[in-house]
Amino acid sequence: MKKVRLAFKIDMKGSSPTVMSASRESESVSQRSQLETATIGASARTAPRFEWLDGLRAYAIIGVILVHSGQRVWVDGYATGASIWLERISELGQYGVQLFFVISAITVFYTLGRFDFRPGEFGGWLIKRYFRIAPLYYIAIAGYLLLGLLGNFLRSHSHKAVLPIFTPTDAIANFLFIQTWVEHANNNVVPGGWSIGVEMMFYLIAPLCCFMVKQRGWGPYFLSVLAVASVGISLVLAHGAIANNTYFYYWFPTQLPVILCGLVLCQICASWIFTEKSNPHGATVTAQAVSPIAFVLAACCGPLLHWDDAFAPLLLGVSFSGVAILARGPLRSAVTNRMAVWLGRLSYSIYIIHFAVLNFVGMVEFKLPILRSIPDLLTLALIILITLAVSIPFAILLRNAVEEPGIRLGRKISSALHT
Repeated sequence: MKKVRLAFKIDMKGSSPTVMSASRESESVSQRSQLETATIGASARTAPRFEWLDGLRAYAIIGVILVHSGQRVWVDGYATGASIWLERISELGQYGVQLFFVISAITVFYTLGRFDFRPGEFGGWLIKRYFRIAPLYYIAIAGYLLLGLLGNFLRSHSHKAVLPIFTPTDAIANFLFIQTWVEHANNNVVPGGWSIGVEMMFYLIAPLCCFMVKQRGWGPYFLSVLAVASVGISLVLAHGAIANNTYFYYWFPTQLPVILCGLVLCQICASWIFTEKSNPHGATVTAQAVSPIAFVLAACCGPLLHWDDAFAPLLLGVSFSGVAILARGPLRSAVTNRMAVWLGRLSYSIYIIHFAVLNFVGMVEFKLPILRSIPDLLTLALIILITLAVSIPFAILLRNAVEEPGIRLGRKISSALHT
């Protein structure tokens, strides 16, 4: 009771004397109970944005665009064949998705795990998360269906083979956000939709995860063991090996360790990670040592040496947890600059739309003669710049017309549930 009352005083600082007087010792038991509920709801509704998280989102989306632009260079036949290592480095951009997962875990811990939420309040929290994701994703389902039909129309008139369109079952699975459990629907409705399915599954188990990680003594250790066990389950079901860009790589249990690492980080660093305090020196040094090692090992499991992609997500969870510490420390100036923060706040819309932009590049056969006479690095840079230049205006439109209204609607519904 005392802890909640203290949080109320901090969060409501600057409120009117009438409101502040409600926290006096003379209040009744029923009044205190009402104030506790109001405190939790108000704190969750007014949770501030952290610029270092927005900045990290910018680097995550750039990594995603890097890998998909690289696919246009090497898969579509622009490459000269003399830059295999550049191709492999561009493939590392796919790990931007895992950076998104760590950022999501940190955000969820802050909005949900900091408070002693009652079971009934989880519904309001989940509604807000749902309306952050769902409106734009539903538009993407319809949009990519139309693009597929248009592409087949153009192909038929060019006497090319017509490509299969996703089935109604696939669409329903994506509409319900259960595509991570339906192999055929996991990544063929909205490009990159597999990551959205993982995100939504995490939201469903977030209260349990936050509860466990907060148990002193055994909580973080339990989630660490769970992360390793999750990889083991995936390996067993995949018969001993998991390749990149396959169903068992995309599905929820394989990616869960990334998210759990982010939650463990938050619990270990809870006393300072969401404050204006500087990083403890030991935390910064540890992150500087562990993060690059874990990333190199993950890269060796993946594009560089193809050891086994099953272990990459767990290693990336460790690596990017260290990056999060460095983002609010030594890397803060590189992460919290205005451009990075602005781009990070557009990252979800860019993620959804950039696939369509790159598809358009392929549809018009973006094979200019100059691309065969310049180095692959310049070709890659050109495609990245074109993708960003076209995606950003659409992302701004989607952010203003779809994302933000959806967020506001979610908050209104959540507030109505609290009242």
